[in-house]
Amino acid sequence: MRHFVKRAAVAALTFALAPLALAADPAGAESPGAAPADVRTAQPAVRAPLPESLREGPVLYALPDGWRRAADVAAEKNFFRIAPKDLPAGKTFVVRVSMGDPTEGKTLEKAATDDAATLAKGQLRHEHTPVTALRTAKGYDAVAVLHHRTSILRQEEYWQIIYLRAGDRHYVLAVQTDDKELIVKHAPALQAVLDGLQYAPVIELAPAKDGARALTLQDVYDISDFFEWLLDVPMTPVQRTAIRDLLVDVWSVDPKAGVAALEQAEGLRKNIDAMKPEEREALRQAAGPQFAAKFREGGGIFTTFADLYDAGHKPLVAGGPPLTRQAADANLELVYFMANHVAGTHGVGPTKEQKDKWAAELAGKFAQMSAEERRNIAMMPIVWAGTSAEWPSVGQTDRDAKKAEWAKIPTVKEVADGLTKAREEAAKLAAAANTGKAGGHDPIAFAKAYKDMQTQQMQTAMISNMMRMQHQSNMTIIRNMGSQQYQYKYVYRHR
Repeated sequence: MRHFVKRAAVAALTFALAPLALAADPAGAESPGAAPADVRTAQPAVRAPLPESLREGPVLYALPDGWRRAADVAAEKNFFRIAPKDLPAGKTFVVRVSMGDPTEGKTLEKAATDDAATLAKGQLRHEHTPVTALRTAKGYDAVAVLHHRTSILRQEEYWQIIYLRAGDRHYVLAVQTDDKELIVKHAPALQAVLDGLQYAPVIELAPAKDGARALTLQDVYDISDFFEWLLDVPMTPVQRTAIRDLLVDVWSVDPKAGVAALEQAEGLRKNIDAMKPEEREALRQAAGPQFAAKFREGGGIFTTFADLYDAGHKPLVAGGPPLTRQAADANLELVYFMANHVAGTHGVGPTKEQKDKWAAELAGKFAQMSAEERRNIAMMPIVWAGTSAEWPSVGQTDRDAKKAEWAKIPTVKEVADGLTKAREEAAKLAAAANTGKAGGHDPIAFAKAYKDMQTQQMQTAMISNMMRMQHQSNMTIIRNMGSQQYQYKYVYRHR
């Protein structure tokens, strides 16, 4: 087995991760022999976080309150299902959402007409409304049609189908029910689903430039999902956003180098996908250190993934389980996520200095912790990844209940109190500046107030106070999540 793993690792690692040829000067002129520019050292522009949406393949969507994702998401190729939780007994109502197919030159109207012919086959009766053109809230062209058919067993069935075009692909939102009144009842929720649909392959993060194509949100998802799986490190939202920002910065300096990096990653993916399942898994389990070394040698954006591997696997403190930087960061980021919701703020995370101090204090105390405490900390990357993935599916009623529970967790309360004070101070600054943005909603005022608060916290014993509370807090967090921490699965799927 050892020889097999070594052969598989060598075969995959023959893929060359050549150093990226980033422009040496901002004007785009490369100096012979100059080292590639490392945009990771630049100050990135302030950008919004990645969309807080549910995601299946390229589809971003919102789940209406009181709805659920069907358990058999993988039952149909290229579709996933959502449905209301409160269906009447014996009734059918399911919404199928496609993950897209090439248009192959078809118009939306032609796709609708072809499906009408398919739905009519073998039926006692079939009728449908005229194909109606519309435009979604996100700006996608679409057509809609309602079908009513009766089977030879005289069973009634209704299909409401909306066809959307995004780029060079068609997508479908199809409602299937045996009760037309359910379409009427759930019309507002269906409209909300339609309004929330977005498609990552056509969301541009950086424009086409200098003969290179545009960077899309799908590019960010593809590379993040693949390396998360390959390196076996559940990525935090902060890390995914950092990868997005890094790629955008690369595109601003030398988009051709960015395209080349993505093509290299795609080549690596194809090499690994060509293996048998058992070979892929053996490679993934055994070759992590070699991959990390090769990525660091390749340089450019691939250094980020070498750092990711180190964070997830290089122990700060050895043991069973060991303490990793990924676990320490996930622990603190999850506390801040909860505190933001308790305080009514949004997107405020710990600073690098706070993370460094938290990791150092955990490392100093880890050997003296009980086995249960160490296990709880080691679980945090999975808990945080699962929480961030599942949170968009949580309805408002359940969110309110969660926030009430989180407010009782000692470490969460410590951070939430600071965020609340910063918001109150921001309101005073805004009022003093006569900005007219009362209530602390002036982003500049809040940023200054929060920065001042973080500086003060770093000079006080906040992190040390939180460290004393961490065992009780982590136990409460894990109980609060129930089985959710076990639900996180790597998004990457072999093609």
